[in-house]
Amino acid sequence: AYNDDHVDSVHHSYNIIPSLGELEAPPEISVSPPSGFLGPPQT
Repeated sequence: AYNDDHVDSVHHSYNIIPSLGELEAPPEISVSPPSGFLGPPQT
């Protein structure tokens, strides 16, 4: 149903966005993201 697809989309976004947030939040973690992804390396 439409609601089902909509909820699924929201669920996917919800899963992806916090992941990116976690990568950005702790600057002490050395994740080695693609260059330019989070700007210049701040180590």
